[in-house]
Amino acid sequence: MLPLIVKRLYFSSWSGSWASKMEGRQKLLERLDVGGDPELEREKADALARIRSQIEESRRKEAEEDRQLSARFE
Repeated sequence: MLPLIVKRLYFSSWSGSWASKMEGRQKLLERLDVGGDPELEREKADALARIRSQIEESRRKEAEEDRQLSARFE
């Protein structure tokens, strides 16, 4: 069940910053109570690590795109 919940945190369309939207969903996953089940705790930790990494990568890409866009207008 947890993999399905994690899968549904992702979205296929959005406006604005993907990273900002995912940070909100990351917070939801952080608050998810898995009842102390060690297997679910591990799956949750793995999913959070993956999401954090994706958010960081998205932030880097967004910053680079902003720099390139700014350079065009200088």
